[in-house]
Amino acid sequence: MSDDPGTVVRALLTAAGLPAQGAELDGLIATYPGRRAAVDALYAVTIPEDDSEDTVQ
Repeated sequence: MSDDPGTVVRALLTAAGLPAQGAELDGLIATYPGRRAAVDALYAVTIPEDDSEDTVQ
């Protein structure tokens, strides 16, 4: 998938069948990188430095 927020937002809207244009589309494109980073952070798994082979993974 593209890294360009405009391309990604338009593709997501098209896939969902949602119309957006003008200021609404511009706002979605402008805020997409921050929203994407926030969602990615929800799924980020950190591994403790003292992790050993005995830890269930």
